[in-house]
Amino acid sequence: MDEKKKKPAAKKPPVSPIIFTERCVGCGTCMQFCKHDVIEADAEDGKPRIKSPWNCPVGCRTCARLCPTGAATFQDEEFFITYLKKRLSSRPPAVQNDTSRREKQYQ
Repeated sequence: MDEKKKKPAAKKPPVSPIIFTERCVGCGTCMQFCKHDVIEADAEDGKPRIKSPWNCPVGCRTCARLCPTGAATFQDEEFFITYLKKRLSSRPPAVQNDTSRREKQYQ
């Protein structure tokens, strides 16, 4: 009996931008300032769409910060914080301690 191998489900990127096209005015700021080739113009209306979500580095958020209408945004802020804490806790102790000092500096 020949069993088909199941492909693992594609994982969603941990953090990637979301574009609300109804809020977008088509200024192109998000596309212009994204240096990671995550966002491209839609062929039909020229508004931004997510092209390569895996290219978005954790913590970047440049597109969301610069979007004048709030059309570019990210997942729930709480989810993002939890994700970052999980990533930081998996680092070697020397890196964790260095990060802790920097966190205290900005509190």
